[in-house]
Amino acid sequence: MPTSAPSTGVAINHKDTSTAYAFVYRTREAPGQGSAPIFGAISLVVTCWPAHPVPGRRHGSPGHARACGHADAFAVAPDPRDGCIRAMPKSTWIFASILSALLLLGIGFLQVREAGRARAAAEDASADSRRFAEQAAATNAALVAEVLALREQASELEQQVAQAAKAQQGLEQQMRAELDSRDVTISELQGKLTVDILDRVLFPSGQTALMPEGQAVLLKVAKVLSQFPKRPVQVIGHTDNVPIRARTPDGFTDNWALSAGRAVAAVRFLVERADVDPRRLSAAGSGEFRPLTDNTTPEGRSKNRRIAVVVLPEELGTADLPKPGPLLPAGGEPEPKPAGPAVP
Repeated sequence: MPTSAPSTGVAINHKDTSTAYAFVYRTREAPGQGSAPIFGAISLVVTCWPAHPVPGRRHGSPGHARACGHADAFAVAPDPRDGCIRAMPKSTWIFASILSALLLLGIGFLQVREAGRARAAAEDASADSRRFAEQAAATNAALVAEVLALREQASELEQQVAQAAKAQQGLEQQMRAELDSRDVTISELQGKLTVDILDRVLFPSGQTALMPEGQAVLLKVAKVLSQFPKRPVQVIGHTDNVPIRARTPDGFTDNWALSAGRAVAAVRFLVERADVDPRRLSAAGSGEFRPLTDNTTPEGRSKNRRIAVVVLPEELGTADLPKPGPLLPAGGEPEPKPAGPAVP
């Protein structure tokens, strides 16, 4: 039990001293407190303030306080080293209390400052997080819009492909319905429709002048083409591999020239007699170099002598080309225009 002391003094036994020491060392070991070691050291100095020993007196007894002159002038505290009570002036306690209060204020200020810094850092981190979230949301919105646009484009392309396939199917069906002849074959490959017309219904041997049967076939072809005005058309002439030994009546000396002349004759008929837009048409000659079958038999050579009317996909159209000028006559020279009246 602690020993009582006069009203003007303080009596502290060994148990209280141990508590004070424990408080001092806990204060010194407190983490994150920059001034805790100083406060602990000062508390240790105050607790162990040096004074003179009073031998033969019971610790903390009134007689001991009177013997040491502690009454009304000093406070007493035990010394853990020798168990003797040592006296300290009240001014020391006041100074220590003021110093401790200042240290506590300093520690509180440091804690408040550290808390403010931590709060500011947390606010900065929160602002960065918000900015990052806003940027991520904007990027995500842009990606979503792009995906939606791509889906829309894909849907439009699918519709266009479906429409093209339907149109291609309709073109082929109409061609077959109009050209039901053993001299005409129709084939479709990769969006291109090819109508092969044998030369025996189009031209006399070695010539480029169309026969009536060939004209009738080309008129039927033009009738179907008029329903697909955006589809370009290529007319290609083909021959067999039998060489031309003498100049033909039209002046051709080889199969290549003959095939090109027949393609041009078919194109001219489609433009002049069937009113097909010339911007859609082109003519080419392949001679004997693209046969359908072997040229070793008369039947094979007959199939290879042909005119191919190739209807191309719509995306290869030539609607953006300028309007054509007047067609040249067969002689190759434009007809002279009549001169107008002279200007006086």
